[in-house]
Formats: sequence, structure tokens, C-alpha cells
Amino acid sequence: DRVFEKHFFRMKKLMYFFVVLAVTISIDAQWVQTSTGMQVVLSMTNSGNSIFAGSEGSYPLYRSTNNGTNWTIMNLPLTATQALTVSGTSVFAGTQGGIFRSMDNGENWVRIESTFYVLSLVTIGSNIFVGTDNSGAVLRSTNNGENWTQAISGLDSNAIGYTFAVNGTDIFVGTQNGVYRSTNYGTNWTHLGLSSIGIRTLAIIGSNIFAGVGGGVYRSTNYGANWTLENTGLTNTEVDCFATSGVNIFAGTYEGGVFLSTNNGSNWFEINQGFTTIPSVHSFLIFNNIIYAGTINHSIWKRPLSEVIGINNISSEIPSSYSLSQNYPNPFNPTTKIRFDVQKSGNVEISVYDLLGRKVASLVDQKLRSGTFETEWN
Repeated sequence: DRVFEKHFFRMKKLMYFFVVLAVTISIDAQWVQTSTGMQVVLSMTNSGNSIFAGSEGSYPLYRSTNNGTNWTIMNLPLTATQALTVSGTSVFAGTQGGIFRSMDNGENWVRIESTFYVLSLVTIGSNIFVGTDNSGAVLRSTNNGENWTQAISGLDSNAIGYTFAVNGTDIFVGTQNGVYRSTNYGTNWTHLGLSSIGIRTLAIIGSNIFAGVGGGVYRSTNYGANWTLENTGLTNTEVDCFATSGVNIFAGTYEGGVFLSTNNGSNWFEINQGFTTIPSVHSFLIFNNIIYAGTINHSIWKRPLSEVIGINNISSEIPSSYSLSQNYPNPFNPTTKIRFDVQKSGNVEISVYDLLGRKVASLVDQKLRSGTFETEWN
């Protein structure tokens, strides 16, 4: 192990503190399993303080009201809940046999559409969109699911609505023929590229659109006019789901677990600490500052967001040594940034101690690839 200490002065309380960088084997920060009985966890959403998880098998829907500590089986009479969304106080479940709606937090469900094999659901304003594998591709409801109409003008005639993403009033749909966008709530769609590529998942951060496919992650910085494959550090390129938090994007992969990028996909690093077996991750949910990962055959896992975000990958160039740079600004009130170099991939811990040797903060505690990183302390 290598340990580097720096003395910094914090003006606000006129005290010194140590920042310690250690490349160690750590078991403190990791994924923790929240359930064991679920099979393939296909979808997750939250309504109020409740988390809903759509599964495959005898029990297709579960609910937790205590951040995943306990789960209750919901009475949904089908075998797979492939998509979930919330509109107001209504929860919608998309299944192989249509759409169900609950207006009492999941206690009771009514089938409101029975024709389509549902792949995806999303809510934008008062509009609810459904992606299907039928020739209808995309359906829209403007009255809480009472009626559904096709919203397919401009879509490929054989389009399949695999996944949705929303940015303001714009809605994006990923199909087997690339990405489409609508700026008028599905009345018309415009093709944005990636033709003949099946889009498994979509995400948006600012002006960046991310498309997860069987070959990794494509990113567009100009609303789909051009796309670039961004796979640096992504050791498994079977990308099935995304989640975003601020400028951070998580990618769930098939048999490769979870990866994180803090610089818009330019670099990725693995965050699989705690998994007993590296799982296939099929769905994400971020709720109450916790990230949940729904897996295939390994139920649901969770970990605090504070363990894994707030770290920026400045460069993927391999440093000549481990090092910890001077914090800046210094003095500071109330935040300061700390830059550090990691020569070899491994678990990295950065902790703040006072002069009495008491730990006052843990800033980083996870596996990082070699490169230059920056974290912030408040």
C-alpha cells in the first residue's frame, strides 16, 4: 500500500487536517443485496415513498416502503412486468398482456389496455407513452390511460419501441432502427441516426444524448446529428440500462455489472464492489440518494450515491506514480477540490482526518482504473 499525506489549512474553523490517499483492499463501500426472492428484475420506479420493482416469474411485481429493506408481493395477475411509470398518483405497469393501472399505491390493479406486448413506459407532462413490439410501436394517452392512440408519424413502419428518454418537452424513443425524437408530444417523429442499430437504453445529460447498444455506448453532443462510440474503460459493452445523477451516468451491462462515467462517457470505470457474482444489470432506480440495480437472477442491490459520485475522471493517461496534489482553493469556505493520480487499477480510499487522528470524512472508497481524478470536499 502507498499512503500520501498532505497538511492543509481550513480557514473557516482555523484547524489543520490530513488528507490520506491509500490504495487498499476495502470492504466498507460496496453493493448490498436488498432482496433474494426476485428473478429477473426488469423495471423499477418510485411513487411517493414507495419503490416498485417489476419482475419475471410467478410474482411479477414487488413494493418496498422502506428503501428496499423489505419487499411485498403485489397482486398483479400476469407473469412479467417489463416497464413501470408514474403519473400523478397513478402507477402504470406494462406487461406481456397489456397495461395495468393502480390508483391506490399498488394495492389494486385494473387492466386498461390488453392488446399490446409492452416494452417501455414513460410520462411527460400529462402524456403517457408506451413502447411496444407491435406494428403500432408507440401509443400515447392524454387522459391517465383511459384511451390510447397510436403516435407513429415519422417512425419506421416496423419500429419497435424499446426505450424512452425525456428532456424538457422533447421525447426520444430507441428502436431497432436507431433513435427518434418528437418535439410535439409524439405527433411527429424525426430520425436522429444510428440506423439499423437496436437501441437498448437511452439517457440525456444536458446537451448529451447517450444510446446503449450491444456494442457499447454512443454519444451525441448535437442532438443526434452525429454519434461517437464512447467505450474507453467499458470492459463489457453489452449495455442494457442507464441511470443519471447530475453529470454522472451509470451503465448496467450484461454479465459485466455496473460502470460509471463522470465525464460524459469519455471514460468509464467499474463499480462492482460487493457483488458476490458480477451480475447482469437490467434496470436502475435512483431514489432517496440511493442507487438500486435490478439484476438477472440476483434480485436487487443498492448502495448510497455518496460512495460513487463526486469523482471526476480528469485523464485516462497512466501516471508515472501515485500522487496527491495540493487542494484548491486553499484556504477555502466551504468547498475544496482534491486531485490525485492512480498509477494502477485498484481500490482507492481518500479520507480526511483531524490532528487527533479522527476520521471526519470519507471522500473516495472504490475501485478506480489508472488515471487522474478529482474529488470535492464540502
